[in-house]
Formats: sequence, C-alpha cells, structure tokens
Amino acid sequence: MPFSVGIDIVEIERIREAVDTHAERFLRKVFSPEEISLCLGRADSMACLAARFAAKEAFKKAIRTSIPVAWRDIAILPVSDGGPALKLVSSVSERLGGNFVLSLSHSRDYAVAVVIWETG
Repeated sequence: MPFSVGIDIVEIERIREAVDTHAERFLRKVFSPEEISLCLGRADSMACLAARFAAKEAFKKAIRTSIPVAWRDIAILPVSDGGPALKLVSSVSERLGGNFVLSLSHSRDYAVAVVIWETG
C-alpha cells in the first residue's frame, strides 16, 4: 500500500511564548475550539498544544501537495481508545482520500508528531 510520512518536532517553550504574546489570536488561528478546550483543561496544556501543532506540521509534510490546508482544517482529537486522531474538514478529506495514522509524544522541552498517510 502506498504511503507518505511526515514528522515534526516543536519546542514547547515556543508555543508557550506564542500563547503568552498573542493569546486568543494565536489559539483561534491554529486550533479548533475542541482542541483549545481539551488542552487548556490539562495540567500540561502547553505540551498538549505543542504536540497538536507538531501534528499539523507533520500532516502538511506528509501530504506534500499544493492543496491549501488551513491550520483549523486539521484537528487532533482523542478517539474512543484515548489515542489521538486526525480530523479533517470534509472538503480536505474528500480531496485527499486515504487513511491517516498519527503518533504524538512529548518530553519536558519538546513535542513530536509523526503522520503516516496511506494513500490507496
């Protein structure tokens, strides 16, 4: 089965600085309301946001296409087993097709994400 991989790593402090400097403007531009609610309700809120930011970057690297995808066209939300999943707006999902597999992780300083796109 053909596939494509994207990976990204983000300094958690960089996300903290963006939130501290631009607050609501940054959050509303990059994250869905569900992502904001999920992450800001956690003790490790900046790591949660950073992992989702890394996932969105990894997604864009995996698709390697000129299809415009806005930050908020991609949401990283938990599924029934508690793991993360990519949720795409229908227009993007329909244009790309395939399945996406996502893995997130973070340490004290960094968040990392890997996206695998099974294209057919």
